Amino acid sequence: MNNPQITACIIVKNAEATLSQAITSVRKHVDEIIVVDTGSQDASQHIARQLDANVHHFLWNDHFAEARNYALSLTTSEWVLMIDADEEFIWHDPLPLNKWIVANGAPHTVYLLPIHHLDLSGNRIQASTHVERLFQPANYAYKGRIHETLYPLHGARVSALSDRGGFLHTGYAPTVLVQKQARNLRLLELEHQEFPYEGRVHRYLAAERFNQSRYVLAVQHASQALELLPVHDTYPRAQAHYYLMMSYLLMEDTAKAKAAALRCSEELPEYSDTYAVLAECDFLIKSWTSSLFWFRKWRTCLTGSYLFPNHFSGAVDDLLLRAADAWVQVGDDQEAIELLVTAYLRGSKKAEAAERLHLFFDHLDWIDD
Repeated sequence: MNNPQITACIIVKNAEATLSQAITSVRKHVDEIIVVDTGSQDASQHIARQLDANVHHFLWNDHFAEARNYALSLTTSEWVLMIDADEEFIWHDPLPLNKWIVANGAPHTVYLLPIHHLDLSGNRIQASTHVERLFQPANYAYKGRIHETLYPLHGARVSALSDRGGFLHTGYAPTVLVQKQARNLRLLELEHQEFPYEGRVHRYLAAERFNQSRYVLAVQHASQALELLPVHDTYPRAQAHYYLMMSYLLMEDTAKAKAAALRCSEELPEYSDTYAVLAECDFLIKSWTSSLFWFRKWRTCLTGSYLFPNHFSGAVDDLLLRAADAWVQVGDDQEAIELLVTAYLRGSKKAEAAERLHLFFDHLDWIDD
């Protein structure tokens, strides 16, 4: 079988700071790069042309799906790899992407790839989710004003997870983040007016309200999302559960947070974030043994290859320190020390782990150094 043609599509507006990295990261994996500019006033178009991308223009109309579908209309390739301008594509498989598709690619399948969301420094993963980015444009198109999703043009949708590649998503400067959140919320509110009973829209409104620390509204939208989303849509349901649990937790309503997390664990027993929330709830009420039970469940879930988000990937060391404190409370110093050493060696909470370790030992040369 001949290797399939692959086009990378990128929607761009004022992305001069990150666009070069995005294009460079996909260059060797695709046959063509299409950049659709929606009104840049910086050097984005110049950068794209310098890197031999085909640049096209789309008059922005507050509709991401229409912009992406325009990009799809410009390619004649069998497969499309969609990448955002603030992302970097990573490919791990020894086979080149086109040969991997020959060996593994199913024509009607949308491949979901992991995406790691970095902090502003670019050195720390804050959360990990999955995005639908590799597919055949003859079989799929986008819908949705924002946070758009793919729908099948023929027959039923088929999705599959691939861990052979993925994306790194660059963190935003605070001013840019505020602008993007305002735009996202405005477009979501427009879509909510058009489709008031669309569970996907409520799930994203829950996220935006959560990020604004407007937890009561986040609870309302997350609850509506769970009422409206089909049971088989496990990924968006997991995200709705997350914003519900965490909103209650951050409102310091531990009882409601735990009740929401327990409901989530019954519905989605392989979703790791649930057990991190349960561990924290029981830690806060000083139920040490129960907290450690949930902590172990959380770690076990992380070892599986389940198709769920991981919102706690940036808080692993915090959870290790919490569990170490719980082990101390139940009188098992050895377990506490092992977790503290792990946290120390991981690095992000090195000082806090070292301070706790010094409580067990008068002098530790390898810590002092």
